[in-house]
Amino acid sequence: MLRNLAALVDDATEAFESYDYARALQRTETFFWRFCDDYLELVKGRRYGDQGPEAAGSANQALSTAISVLLRLFAPFLPFVTEEVWSWWQSGSIHQSQWPSVAELESLVPVSVPEDEWHTSDGAVYKWATEVVLFEVRKRRSEDKQPLKVPITKVAIKADPASLSHMNELEADLKSALRVQAFECTPSELGAPTEIVVAGYEPLAT
Repeated sequence: MLRNLAALVDDATEAFESYDYARALQRTETFFWRFCDDYLELVKGRRYGDQGPEAAGSANQALSTAISVLLRLFAPFLPFVTEEVWSWWQSGSIHQSQWPSVAELESLVPVSVPEDEWHTSDGAVYKWATEVVLFEVRKRRSEDKQPLKVPITKVAIKADPASLSHMNELEADLKSALRVQAFECTPSELGAPTEIVVAGYEPLAT
């Protein structure tokens, strides 16, 4: 997420310097909604301490950094709202604060990853979580007309071994975000499409 945020800062800054304000706003809005829909849900359990204090501290640091950067990117377009939200947890005016920079984020995470390391990087893990598992399970829940509060008994995933290896890092976060009790992972043949099946739902107590 932070690496994607650094790319947004770079893109929005370039757009402002080119007087392309519409592009800066559009890029920031797109990131913001994906941040809310995907990252906040994915990291919620971790942030509340489900995986221990170290993981909670990491999540809190990432969240506070992202909110700070996003508020400053939105400030030229939403001056009063951003000033109010900024005052909840920061001193001074947001309009006198430093414009966000890639260097600010590099202090937390390396912004660039060598191409030959991308498939095992945290960027690949995050992409798999948000664009594949979160998307597909939410889609199936919607098609089955099941409310978000209804627990899923099992999700079966059949995918290539490299993608399934991401589940070692993601399983706890995905269980919390999607209310899944168990994941069943099976490797597929090389080049075969990923298959995700929601096996059933836990009936709610009445």
